[in-house]
Amino acid sequence: MYSAYRHPYPHSNVSSDSAVAPTLPPTWTETDTWTPAPTLTPTLSPTPVPTLDAEGVCAQFDLVSAPAQHSRIDYDGTVIFAWKKVPVNTTLTLQMILRGSKAGLRVDVPVSDDILLPFPMKSLPQEGIYDWQLWLNHPDYGHICQHNGLFTRLSQPF
Repeated sequence: MYSAYRHPYPHSNVSSDSAVAPTLPPTWTETDTWTPAPTLTPTLSPTPVPTLDAEGVCAQFDLVSAPAQHSRIDYDGTVIFAWKKVPVNTTLTLQMILRGSKAGLRVDVPVSDDILLPFPMKSLPQEGIYDWQLWLNHPDYGHICQHNGLFTRLSQPF
C-alpha cells in the first residue's frame, strides 16, 4: 500500500551493523610531581655611565653653523649660528666684538638643547670687522670647546 504522507525531515537509513557508539574523551588524573624550586639569580647593578672629561664633552658638542671665515654680511643681513648636544647645566656663550674696540655684544644661552640662532646684523653697533667667539661654560670644567672666526658687516647702502 502506498502512503501519501511524506516525512517532513530528511532521513537516512542506517543499519545497526555500521553504527559505532561514540567514545568519551580520556580522563586525566593528577599525580604528584616534584618541581624544583627556582634558583636565586643575583640582579646586576646597571653599569654606570662614564662621566665625560672636558675633551669628551667637546667631542660630543657640535657647532653646526657659523659665519664662514672672512664672510661679508649685508648691513641688514643675518648670520646663523646652530649647535647640537650642549650638556645639561651648561651655558653656551656667543660674543661678537668689533675689531679694535670693545663694542659688540655677548649672549649667554642657558638651554641644553639643539639651537638654531639667527642673528640680525642690526643688533651690532656699526659696520666693520667682527671677531666672534662661541664656547661652553661647563659647571665642572669652566670655559671649554671654544670656536671662533671673523666676518665683516658691510656699510649701509645709500
